[in-house]
Amino acid sequence: MTSIGPILDYHPVEQPPPRQLTLEETSGCVRVTFAVNPKWVYILPIAQAVLIGCIKIAGALLIVRLLWQVTHGSGRPPSRDIQFLARHIAATILVSAGVAASLWWTSAGYYWWMYRRWGRVPRVLRADLEGLSYSRLGWWSMRERRWPANEITCVEFRTIKRNLNWRRTVADLYIRRRDRRRLRFRLSSSDPRLPGLIAQRLALTIGCPLT
Repeated sequence: MTSIGPILDYHPVEQPPPRQLTLEETSGCVRVTFAVNPKWVYILPIAQAVLIGCIKIAGALLIVRLLWQVTHGSGRPPSRDIQFLARHIAATILVSAGVAASLWWTSAGYYWWMYRRWGRVPRVLRADLEGLSYSRLGWWSMRERRWPANEITCVEFRTIKRNLNWRRTVADLYIRRRDRRRLRFRLSSSDPRLPGLIAQRLALTIGCPLT
């Protein structure tokens, strides 16, 4: 009988999402990875949508209760016309609130699905000799756009002077294109040299001037 050696149960280590702006350079390629937002940025709109949906239902129930108290508060049963009108109003209020709450809860489910599937995937800006590419989260999946190098005229770098967080350097990176709207990317880093270095490396790699 042939003996079988030990079986190694290997699970790849999941890389944590980047929490800060990073710059990677390889041969003829520059890769800028943007920081992933904190968890509360994703959870807040989910909790807000759930709460608003609950408020819609609670408000409708409160209005219906007040309506019942008005029509039956005198101790005498209301006429059939008043009962019919009150029921019609109550049904309209409850249906409208149910539809509104369903929309809010559906949006909460959508945000939760997007967070679970793509919440840890960062935005990536990549430059090489052929041009510039940018991958980001779309409505349903990650999307990538690309701009050829011959379409890009220059790279502009502008530091944000009115920055309330004095511990971080914030700047805008503009990519100007021929006869088209310029692209803007916000760079924020605790390293004061990194945003400017990113602009220099991108312009150098694409082969266009930096202003």
